[in-house]
Amino acid sequence: MLLVYTQKITPRITYAFRHICTRILGVEAQFTSTIEAFVAHNGPKLSYGKQPLGSEMFIHSQGLLIQQGFEIFLPLNNITTRKLSRFVNTSKPLFPGYMFIKFDRAESDWHKINNTYGVSRLITFNSILKSIPTIFVDHLMKRYDLSGKLIPIKKLRKGDQITVLKGPFANFIATVEKYEADQRIWILMDLMGRKTKIQTPSDNLTLSD
Repeated sequence: MLLVYTQKITPRITYAFRHICTRILGVEAQFTSTIEAFVAHNGPKLSYGKQPLGSEMFIHSQGLLIQQGFEIFLPLNNITTRKLSRFVNTSKPLFPGYMFIKFDRAESDWHKINNTYGVSRLITFNSILKSIPTIFVDHLMKRYDLSGKLIPIKKLRKGDQITVLKGPFANFIATVEKYEADQRIWILMDLMGRKTKIQTPSDNLTLSD
């Protein structure tokens, strides 16, 4: 029996894998969306997603939006949790339920995005599409590799110029004032003509160009 892991079990995925595994290869396929059950399985296993979970067989999911020619960005957050006597590393979306998609409103047929399987809807306010500042996404993408995994940044030093990625001060330029041992950083920000010290996690910052 081959155990197949996918983040979400859908009729399209089960049909495709059962057609290949059972009808063509003659191998029974079972499916799970539970990482712990997949990791604990001692038999043949295969994962289908953005990145492998271990040393198993792996098929990369390109996604329906990419197949339609849209450029997408799904930043992931690496999380380590303890399950019984072992530690399990998992990747979860940095913004659960959301992803970034780039398109030209004038030239692309972006209306079909809402009709794509797995997409709830594009974010709108009063029926008007809501866009994210390009500078925010660009800075965020510099922190991640092509698979969406966070690239460890070098230790920030006092005096480094940084950009705040999220929160009420997103896109603000500030200066590193102090680096704490717990990965929290004091930054010096110019607010209304006054220098103000603010503490923030290091993963909320990126070096300014």
